[in-house]
Amino acid sequence: MAHNVNKIAALLVLAASITGAQAQLSLWSGEQVVTPAGTVPGTSDSDTIPLTLGPVSTTRTLTQTVVSGTNPASYSAEIVSNFLYLSEGVGDASRVEILWGASGADMNLDLSAYGDAFAFEYIFGDGSAIGTEIVATLWNGATSYTAPVITLLTTSPGEPGIPFTIPFASFGAADFAGVDRMSFTVTLPTSADVTLSDFRVVPEPSGLGLLGFAGLLLRRKR
Repeated sequence: MAHNVNKIAALLVLAASITGAQAQLSLWSGEQVVTPAGTVPGTSDSDTIPLTLGPVSTTRTLTQTVVSGTNPASYSAEIVSNFLYLSEGVGDASRVEILWGASGADMNLDLSAYGDAFAFEYIFGDGSAIGTEIVATLWNGATSYTAPVITLLTTSPGEPGIPFTIPFASFGAADFAGVDRMSFTVTLPTSADVTLSDFRVVPEPSGLGLLGFAGLLLRRKR
């Protein structure tokens, strides 16, 4: 069993290295910080910055919204050096949204020129982070397309982290040659601390086949 686990670990490391090496378009460049105050559900703090994605000039808005809280409440969301740091105080819960583009200011961004999948790594998560839900959505005009929900089922102790890939095909009929808006939403359980790495567009690597194969091996050995 240990020999097979080592094989699986090697495949995961190789797949992660392939994914990182082929990164094409970073979506978390630039720095932002929000810190909503209070315990009233729906209270939020937002920050918007100008951003250039390939040939397109657009904006990115970071918003953290209170879901529940206890005094003294504490929440923060930061994008720094291509990492997303999310933190909550004991007894506090929140939802974080990153939005590229804005209604009425369509980006018309050709993401297919950079790859055919989104990728990121789950770098850190404490025990309270289990159950964190991540949802990616994009818009063609007024029509939205959402990929299946990603749920974090384990803690993560640090770098290099656990790789995740969201293939463009998982968004159904979305047209990636003309993306007008995108969002990346993280719903945190109570008292959670989570760190994610650079959310980016990549060519869907052959390494994903290794990830699937590793998962198959793991299921067969259980």
